[in-house]
Amino acid sequence: MNPQLTKAIESYAATYRAQLAEWPVAAEQRQLETKTGRMHLIEWGPKDAPPLLLLHGGGGTAVGWIYQAEALGMRHRVYALDLPGHYGLSVARKPMKKVADQLDMLDEVLDALQIPRVDLLGISLGGAYAAHYALRAASRIRRLILIAPSPLLIPLRGSFFMHNIRLLFGTYGIEGFMRWLGPKENAGQQPYEDRLARVIRWMSAARRHFGLPNMMGMEWPALLSDAELRAIAVPTMVILGEHEVVYDARRGLERAAQIPKFQSVLIPGAGHDVMWSQPERLNAHITEFLAAEDA
Repeated sequence: MNPQLTKAIESYAATYRAQLAEWPVAAEQRQLETKTGRMHLIEWGPKDAPPLLLLHGGGGTAVGWIYQAEALGMRHRVYALDLPGHYGLSVARKPMKKVADQLDMLDEVLDALQIPRVDLLGISLGGAYAAHYALRAASRIRRLILIAPSPLLIPLRGSFFMHNIRLLFGTYGIEGFMRWLGPKENAGQQPYEDRLARVIRWMSAARRHFGLPNMMGMEWPALLSDAELRAIAVPTMVILGEHEVVYDARRGLERAAQIPKFQSVLIPGAGHDVMWSQPERLNAHITEFLAAEDA
């Protein structure tokens, strides 16, 4: 394993624990030894409840599920994974260059947890990984939820890459990028501003420990073809903010409608920031969908 990365993770661990202490529910940290490396998860909810695996977005960590934690843990045993190669406490034995590396890792994590079948939820880049995993391992997934999955449905707007440059400029740049992700009407409103401030503070802390994330050196998930969308065999919900800025939300949902067992949700008052800008609405849709019986 990379000694420099290992040192950064060791120094970040105390900050991570402090962030987790802000959660509204008690959660455990867990390490899994896999072929890929040492995978770190946050785990909570009734131990005998159905399992739910969460995949965060690019450059994020599992701790970012703070605004979903209470709702998701009521009826599920939740496992929020730190994706290796991003910020967080997972350590891979070698660079995670390919999408296939992440999919192999998901197999290994479920095997290590001894979970034969799971509900799978991913946000943004994590949603793209989740969809590709559903194509590869449908028998391991009961239900699939994709929140603002990207890149997956239609090409990303050029403005996304332009605004990403802001992330090079520390806390000020992080704040500018995060505000761009949501509708301007949310600015100055509570509790949006408090939630956004926490997101910025947590991301800035990770940046201080790790520097820039390794995403630029990674292969991004490919856009799914029409045939691949039609081949997703599990019940799937795609959730987008009405004001999505990364790509056109309605065009994305039109393509996603080719998934055979498909439900769509367009959440008002939110863009790509839906996890913290409209958590109550988002959580209600997620929990209702997961509560449905198997088809």
